[in-house]
Amino acid sequence: MIDLMKKLKVLSMACLAMITVLFSCNEKDHHDFDGEVQFGFSPVDLPSGRVTQADASKLLVTVEDSDGEVVLDRMELDLVAFGDSYLTDPVSLRPGSYEIPEYLVMNSSSEVVYACPKEGSDFAHLVENPLPVSFDIESDVVNQVGVEVVPANAGTGEEFGYATFTFNVVDYVQFDLAVFMYDLTSSNYVLTSADYSISADGEDIISGALDSATNTLTLPIRSSYTLIIEKSGYNTYSETFTKGDLDSHQSDPLEVELLGEELAALVIETDSTSGKDAILFSLDPDTNKGEVSANYALAWTWSDLGGAGVQKSIMEFDMADLPAGKEVMKATLKLKFMSNSYFADLYHQFKSNEALLQRVTEAWDETTVTWNNAPAVTTTNQVEIPSTIDNHGQDYTIDVTQLVKDQQVDGNFGFMLSLVSTDYYRGVVMASSDHADSSLRPSLEIIYTK
Repeated sequence: MIDLMKKLKVLSMACLAMITVLFSCNEKDHHDFDGEVQFGFSPVDLPSGRVTQADASKLLVTVEDSDGEVVLDRMELDLVAFGDSYLTDPVSLRPGSYEIPEYLVMNSSSEVVYACPKEGSDFAHLVENPLPVSFDIESDVVNQVGVEVVPANAGTGEEFGYATFTFNVVDYVQFDLAVFMYDLTSSNYVLTSADYSISADGEDIISGALDSATNTLTLPIRSSYTLIIEKSGYNTYSETFTKGDLDSHQSDPLEVELLGEELAALVIETDSTSGKDAILFSLDPDTNKGEVSANYALAWTWSDLGGAGVQKSIMEFDMADLPAGKEVMKATLKLKFMSNSYFADLYHQFKSNEALLQRVTEAWDETTVTWNNAPAVTTTNQVEIPSTIDNHGQDYTIDVTQLVKDQQVDGNFGFMLSLVSTDYYRGVVMASSDHADSSLRPSLEIIYTK
């Protein structure tokens, strides 16, 4: 058997097309992303004819870190065919050193069709580097792994060093998680380490420490998961997620924000009932537009209305739940791009669209406000919003801390969104509280002292 096997051709496995963009920064929205690795191979026919084009559907791989801890436990990765080559889905790994103790290619029936022999096995001499194969993941470079495999029908699992080629493959969910703490010195969220635990269906699944970076967690399939994150001196975070919720954070990390025990947060979300916003239109100056799904700041031409015109948006958030006398440490207004707007399709025609957010100083009614009866605004502490035409579809996250502090003193009558220049064609296209998609509606987060 050994002599016969010496005649077999092996398949050279190599990691293909593994590219990831990594950032390292303490401030939120600039994350220390993990590396991503993809495995790929091209099947080769054997002279013996035992295996021709194998049905390669999945890769089953186990990976251990430099401490011998299993970070990928018989993870099943789908293989996608590109001609005679195959490529797996990407897997996130932190920069560091790793070893592969198991490496198996399976068909659509979960039968092993190729395997890398283990060191000391009967077939170890058939490959240049039997398992375990070592590799490194580095930041900001392409990380490549080379593994050789032999057709599985060349022998038994024991001859490859495996007890068996029959496995119970466990499905899993994997997601990325980053934890931020609010830093009083910088008045901003910064990446931080923390302790975490996850339970499901009343059973503790996993717990441990999270690095001050993007962390990748892998869990067995359950109907729901409860994530708890704790850090000394900070309020405990607890939230329940479905598998679908976590799946959405495979490449877009779930961001958890921790506040110090001396702080509290008020998040004001809006809908058609609680929200208060309207469009003011110079070419239709006496018509109320308080029930539209958009918040526009536009300079455009409307031929049916007589030519060039301007639109502004006014919005107000109910801050009744903000305790009186509390110091506002941070206030953030979030406006979401309205992709289903007529003007969104014309974004490529926009000129520079710098905008202003100003504080409204008079009371107004959403059902009656118009261009002609619009309330006054003040330029004091107005926020200048840079042009976004080079980043089509950009959401706005606007620091309105000083404006909210002014509202505590002078009264809360909301904000006005307008363009710096009214030379058409230019605009800002955001969703309002009346938008059908709740994820696009405006929100205001206020961090204050308890």
